[in-house]
Amino acid sequence: MNAAAIIKKDYVRLRNTDLVKENQQLWEIASEALKENEQLKKRNSALQKEKTKLFWENDLLKDEISDLKREIGLVYKSTKEFLKERTEDARAFKNVFKSLVDKIKVKISQAREKQNLRPQASEFEKVYKRELSEDRNRGFER
Repeated sequence: MNAAAIIKKDYVRLRNTDLVKENQQLWEIASEALKENEQLKKRNSALQKEKTKLFWENDLLKDEISDLKREIGLVYKSTKEFLKERTEDARAFKNVFKSLVDKIKVKISQAREKQNLRPQASEFEKVYKRELSEDRNRGFER
């Protein structure tokens, strides 16, 4: 019994030492850090899922943009053919088609201003300029 009492006294004395108290504080700090780590893992997982979702959404939007550009090119060609069939000579056709491109350019720039977007060339205008450049370069072929 005396031995047990001595051991208990020794145990209580050791529990009150600075080393034991520091160890308990470190365990509390480590426990809080583990809880925070778990929360951060959950947040990271949610952000990874959001990133993946946005990646696929971005990919779909790029596909849609590509399809729309292709459609604009087809509208351009169809419009050009339609106007070519209904004008008498090449000069009249070029003047009418240039007027159409200019009118579309103005309409698109007005729409972009209303939406507070930065001004840029429309896809219709880009196709027109690309075709003009190709026509000019054909004269310089070897």
